[in-house]
Amino acid sequence: MKSQSVLVTLALLSATLHVSVDAKQASAGEMFTELAQPMSKKDADLVARRGVLGALAYVPVETDGFIAFADMGKHIGRAISGGMLLDQPVGPVPPEILALKSVAVSMGAGGADGLRLLLPVLASASHREDGVEGWVDEADSATAQKMKEAIQQLVEEQKRNAVEDFRNNWQLKSIYAVVSLDEKQQKQVEQWANMIVSMLLVSYADQAETLEYGAFRGVKIKNAPVTQGAGRDICIMVKSVDSSLVVVLCGNPQEIREPGTIEQSALASCALSACDACLDDLFFVSHSSRDMVRVMEEWNRSSISHTADMARRIFEVLGAADAAQKVAFDKAAVGVNVLLEQVLSACGAQQNQDNTLLCRINKKNLVLEYSGDAMGAAYEPGVLRYAAQAKTADNILYAESTPFSSKTPAPNWEKILSALLDVGRGYSLTLPAESRADDEKLWRTLEALQPEFNMLGQAFSTVGSGLGRGGAVLIDSAAGLPSFFGGSRNNQIAMPRLAYCLPVTQRDCLSRGWNEILTAAEGVAEKLFGSRLLIKALAFPSKKVGVADSYSLYMPICTENMIPNVTVSDSAFVAGTSSAYNEKLANEATGTTKYQGAVFALHFENLASTLRGIADSYRSRIPAEEEAVPMAFSDDVTPVSEEKSTAELTTLEKVSETLEELAVAAELTADLAESMYGSITISADRCTLRTVVNLQQK
Repeated sequence: MKSQSVLVTLALLSATLHVSVDAKQASAGEMFTELAQPMSKKDADLVARRGVLGALAYVPVETDGFIAFADMGKHIGRAISGGMLLDQPVGPVPPEILALKSVAVSMGAGGADGLRLLLPVLASASHREDGVEGWVDEADSATAQKMKEAIQQLVEEQKRNAVEDFRNNWQLKSIYAVVSLDEKQQKQVEQWANMIVSMLLVSYADQAETLEYGAFRGVKIKNAPVTQGAGRDICIMVKSVDSSLVVVLCGNPQEIREPGTIEQSALASCALSACDACLDDLFFVSHSSRDMVRVMEEWNRSSISHTADMARRIFEVLGAADAAQKVAFDKAAVGVNVLLEQVLSACGAQQNQDNTLLCRINKKNLVLEYSGDAMGAAYEPGVLRYAAQAKTADNILYAESTPFSSKTPAPNWEKILSALLDVGRGYSLTLPAESRADDEKLWRTLEALQPEFNMLGQAFSTVGSGLGRGGAVLIDSAAGLPSFFGGSRNNQIAMPRLAYCLPVTQRDCLSRGWNEILTAAEGVAEKLFGSRLLIKALAFPSKKVGVADSYSLYMPICTENMIPNVTVSDSAFVAGTSSAYNEKLANEATGTTKYQGAVFALHFENLASTLRGIADSYRSRIPAEEEAVPMAFSDDVTPVSEEKSTAELTTLEKVSETLEELAVAAELTADLAESMYGSITISADRCTLRTVVNLQQK
């Protein structure tokens, strides 16, 4: 079984370097060191670029963004003939596919400004109760009606402003689309151009008129309804040149910019310098200007603000309508503002950079590279202490970074907690009366615990002051499922083990921070249960393991491969789900690979086999229908009524189905790629994400 969508997902999740490293042969250190090297630069060879990305020769260099596909016929033909994506050929490759060379779509200069005006209009057409639908459904009927009215008022207001701004200011800037065939296909291209003009005239008979501009022929569509209440004259112009079809969407043909020379075309774009060393197997390259990146950043932040705007408006309207609860609703509205401010602050801000993404496909690898704004972040030089773990037989995930810093301010947890309480109280006031009593108890309890929560925040800060700013996340697998999975082969089934590793800089801070955590936890226990003994009774037995001390939270159902554990030495702090794994890592934090950045490796085959074992074991726990019994955390099962067994069996089946879906998805991915590894580096306020996906060989 294959799924091309899995490969697309990998491409969207990662970004890669144009080096082809054989991960099976190279050591982990060599793999990542290679990725960290600056890209090899070559003097721009515009003729060579044109041989691969010929469609860009008809796009002006002044552009707010483009995406260009190279040698499309070769890549599509490889897939159809049973290349990397398919088990076997699906048939002969059509000649018209092989004739396809390159395709490009580009937004002309100024297009970002038009997009800034268009996006709110498109969004307002679909916004109704985005993000607050469930809240409205849970509210009491009278309050729900007020909420709906507040939402509708806000939606109409936003839509009116967006449409008005669009109507008054939007102008269509030229958008270019080019399809290049091999040099013997001039007649085919001419036929396509004639067909497009004819189809447009038929489709828009009442609004269309023919146009000519230089070598372009086309159609003007008069007063085309771009959006509600805002029509524009839109021109669609086409021409055939050499063996390429050029289509331009514009407001006025005189705005079309035709590159007079190759130096004036998008082939001369600085963004393409990243492609010069890998033209032989380049698949696509895309680029967004600084203006386009800024527009998308503003839009992302606006999207985050949308739900907050609705919640704030609801609280304001409810406060104005209910004098008795006005103070609580007003505090909730302010709390929404505080939370929004904290979220937007945590998102960081662009530093005026463009971005570029390129993708290569060869027989061994899918490789991509993304380069864009670092948003004020930086890595310091350091060492990869756990790089060797990336090559171990049972490793599923390895990710590690050297010390990291960011100009983005840290969240203010006291502000966030206070705002959450205010918003929560406001929310509970909108619920039916029978639900408010329990909620009121909850909010009173949380308010009473706020000093302890603040103490916990300070305690974690104390712990953090004793730890380094670079660390590692590791997942591997080891045999030994806990008994609650109920399978007969638990000792043979692999269980994922997660570990979070940090360097220790001041071990005494860890001890002080842990004591502060216990003090805060005891305070919570006293307020909730009237006694501190619950926390004092928790057992954290310790043992000396090599140079480290290991602390586990004793739980009868756990095994050494599934138990909360922290293992600490003078140089390493490891927290995770397995005492055996943590102890091993704490004593093996000895890697010396010099690096500056972050790296990762993901092994799809190990992930698939681990999930398959768990899914099969869990499915075997579901009894036959005539012997239905509930899930138990031991081998001793207490008989229960048939009705209860049926309900619990349904839950088991749902969990089993989810595990099966995860296992199948992992297996499909492993069919395409055996592993993926990559890096993140930052230089001159520019972040580069690089990934290599090792494809399964056919």
